[in-house]
Amino acid sequence: MKTPLRKLNNRAGSFSKVVKHLADEPTTIHFPFFVNGGLELSLCAVENKIVGHTNHWCVYDFWQCLKDDPRRLADNIQFIVGYEHFEERFYYHMQEHFQENVDVFVRSAQFYALNMCNESGQIYSGKFIGTKYINEMSLFNMKNLELHNLQLNMHETEKPIDIIDKINSDEQIIITPPKFSYRLLPGAQVDTLAAPNIDHTRLHEKLQEKNKWIMVCNYHNRLSDIYNNFHIEYYDQNWRPTNKSTAKEMLIVKS
Repeated sequence: MKTPLRKLNNRAGSFSKVVKHLADEPTTIHFPFFVNGGLELSLCAVENKIVGHTNHWCVYDFWQCLKDDPRRLADNIQFIVGYEHFEERFYYHMQEHFQENVDVFVRSAQFYALNMCNESGQIYSGKFIGTKYINEMSLFNMKNLELHNLQLNMHETEKPIDIIDKINSDEQIIITPPKFSYRLLPGAQVDTLAAPNIDHTRLHEKLQEKNKWIMVCNYHNRLSDIYNNFHIEYYDQNWRPTNKSTAKEMLIVKS
């Protein structure tokens, strides 16, 4: 299964590396930073049960609508992008106001349109690029998605790393944090969905108490230092094994 969303930290390319560290039999896997669903749906397809955790209502609503009635969601998307005034000005207005819509399927259809029509796949910000990624094939695939192995949990917490506290220590966890960056301007406005501020020092402390987890992330020397007491694998941008000096991706494992 392929995720219907673009970008938003899609980690599907890591699938073959991740499964080597999972149990041989299908199991329940928790994703505390669930957004894009790329890696999650790949693991669903091989009979694992995926529990996606989020602290964003727009993410929860979109995936719940997709799970409950994908045809209704696709029909709403088709109506929105077929609207004669669906152009740049309308798109930017939708970025600011889509969450005000009372109908969850309309709201989720707008979430999808914002993602697919955005240069960087963001929701609350980013450049409009038109509707080229929304077509008959993408909507057909959406209508035929079956997400029986996906469970969604919404958490009312400001910081996504606090979700990890809700997961039992012995359960399998896969963490997919956004690309690491130093926040040199702490007060600067950022898209908290596309790039939540992850305190990796605190995250490291929380993960010390968990027994089975895998982190899939972009390489950064700071992350390599923070998690150096765990098993680390280094990969290039195409997920081929490499050394630390040329790495673009990382797998950090505790099992």
